[in-house]
This record gives sequence, C-alpha cells and structure tokens, in this order.
Amino acid sequence: MEFKLNLSNEEFERLMSEIDERMVSENVRIPARQIRGWMLFCEKQQLRGISFTHPISSKVMEWFQARYGSQINLDFGLGHSVGIIRGDLLHTRCFTFFGRLHVICHPALMGRPMTGPAVNQPAVVNLLDQVEGMTVAFARSLTLEEGQTLLRDFVASQVYLSRIADAGTQALVPEARADLRESVDHMTRPEGRFGMSKWASLQAVEKFLKAYILQQGTAPQRVHVLEELASKAESLGLRTVRRAVLNLAVCSPSARYDASSVSRGEAVDGYRAAVSICGDIATQLNGRSAWWTEVASEGILAVKELTEEIPTVLLRRFSVKSPLHAATSKS
Repeated sequence: MEFKLNLSNEEFERLMSEIDERMVSENVRIPARQIRGWMLFCEKQQLRGISFTHPISSKVMEWFQARYGSQINLDFGLGHSVGIIRGDLLHTRCFTFFGRLHVICHPALMGRPMTGPAVNQPAVVNLLDQVEGMTVAFARSLTLEEGQTLLRDFVASQVYLSRIADAGTQALVPEARADLRESVDHMTRPEGRFGMSKWASLQAVEKFLKAYILQQGTAPQRVHVLEELASKAESLGLRTVRRAVLNLAVCSPSARYDASSVSRGEAVDGYRAAVSICGDIATQLNGRSAWWTEVASEGILAVKELTEEIPTVLLRRFSVKSPLHAATSKS
C-alpha cells in the first residue's frame, strides 16, 4: 500500500505541536514521545499498517529528535522481572509500551524480528530476547513449565512496574522507584548483596505506604515496620494489603550489614512482593498519569513457518480518565 503525506510544512508542524501538547497533558515521558507521538500521528492521518521505517514515519521521528535531542535517547525501561531458574538468577527487562502487546516465550524465535510498533495492531515481543545474558542454548533447554514461569512472572512485573511508573512524582514516590532499581542492582552484582537488596525492597514498600498516608493528610510514623504502616494506611482508606505478601518484603535493618542473613531466593521474593504491593498502591495515589496497563487476555499466537501453538499473553495500555475507576471496575 502506498502512503502519502498530504500536509504542507506548516500543517505538519502544527499537527506535530498539537500531538506533543496532548502528550504533555497526558504526562507521557519525553523518551516515550517518539513512539506514542508516531502512533497518534498515524491515527490522525489514518495511516493504518504503515511501516515503522517508512519515510513518513522517519519524518515524525526526526521531528521529536529535533525538539528533544538527547532527552529522547534516555532509557525509559521500567525495571526488571526477576526469578530463579535451576538456581540461576534471571532478570528480564520490562519497558514502556502503548496500545496492545503480545508477550511470548519461545526459544526458536529468539533474535527473530517480530511485529514492531504498529497502529491498530498488537506488537509482539519474545521475552527471551529481554532476559539479560540469555543464550540460545540455555533457552532451548528450558522446559515448558520453566517457560511458563518466566512468562507469568514477566507479565506480572510488566503490569505492576507500568503502574508504578504512572504513579506520578508526589513525595516519596520517585525515591521508592529508585529503591526498586537498587534492589535488582544489589541482587545481580557478582557478589550478590542479597541483604541490601531485600532492605531496598522494604524501603520501596515503606515509601509507597507513607506516600498514601501523606496523601490523606496524616503525617506517617517514623518507623520501618511495614505491618504498622499498612494498618495505618488501611485505616485511612487503602485497599487491604495481603499480609502474606507483605511479610515477604520484611527484613531486619541488620540485613544491610549481614550478607548471610538473606538468601538469594528471599531477596527475589522480597523484590517481587514489593513490586506487587507498590503497583497496587500506585493505582490509589493522586497525581498519577491517565494511562492504565492490564492483562487483556491469554491465548495462542500463530507465527509463520511454525506449526506449533505458541502461548501468548496480550497486554494493553490505554488512556483513561480515571485509572482507579478502571481498576476497581475490573476487580
């Protein structure tokens, strides 16, 4: 199909400015504006099915590059999904996306170009390409159960980390995001600082709980006891925090200095619990963005040249006036 841009330079500039102003109002971060802006441009111009590398697409990308320069090149990854397979720690990069996204886990498709960003069409990502240090040989040795575990954990992290990223910048929230990044950084170091990792996870939960308490106009207690903070936040309206999950993020302050007090598995459990809890609290904070990320469905994806069935989870990220309303209406 042939695509033509029937806009003068002045009309193009005016449309791009309008799109950029819309994204500013929607709190779309600068590094994500090229992709989101391109999608909005294609929708407005009804360029369905246009290639990401088409000259028109390149013109749109170059507009954002000229306006924002190096700010566009910043890493807008959300964080990591972390798990243990056969005793090895695997961490998988989660990332910002818009629209719909098929997530698969299939060794035979590693390194193969999948469907990239598209308009009115889900993109496809093979999570094995996002696992740091993953080799084809190791991927091919994964059992069906191990692949399903990776897929399940990645999807959960992708959803929760997206909601955490959309929580806004009110007091303590940016610092909590930094704690989650530090948690992964500590556990993935060669020497494995698992105590420091779990403490960072605890700190992230603590800050999100305190952020909610502050939002309700109450000064939070100056304590590191998650149970007390959770009870206080719940008394102010926070949805109930599952104590079994909360306890996985609990550790002693001494864990920062005693490396042997926390195992690798405990550090992983602490981080995943923190991501889950913070992700849920994030949907209850004021000042969050108008974006909502969720699991849309699970099914089978057909790929050319492959006869086998490929399990997939379809994620979707869309703009809504009230993410909290969207969350409660689906629960």
